Amino acid sequence: EIAQCLVGSEMCIRDRWERFCRMYGIEQLYANSDTLCNYCEARDVDKATEWISSSLNESIDGKYTIYY
Repeated sequence: EIAQCLVGSEMCIRDRWERFCRMYGIEQLYANSDTLCNYCEARDVDKATEWISSSLNESIDGKYTIYY
């Protein structure tokens, strides 16, 4: 059961990434990922957490919304 849940989650996440890329381009996805990676490499948990929250909010109801 756990494996099915993980596979289902992975497919859902991949679908959202693909939608984001179609709507805003791979460059924007790369920029978002690069920013988060930089915070993680710097071990800046607060900024990484803020970035994740901000990015999620933007995808739900902001500049980079992926939901119709």
